[in-house]
Amino acid sequence: MRADYEAGRFTAYRRYETSYGVVLASIEDAIRFGNVHEGLHLGYMMVQRRAVG
Repeated sequence: MRADYEAGRFTAYRRYETSYGVVLASIEDAIRFGNVHEGLHLGYMMVQRRAVG
């Protein structure tokens, strides 16, 4: 992904609003939100682990 980003292959990014209401207006927004999204998955997994453990 880094090579594609640095080569300018993500110029035609379309604005997108996530189910959390976060507007991703650029590829940079989408890259940053990827980490937030993965953190949400981790949080859910931690809660589930606590519930069954």
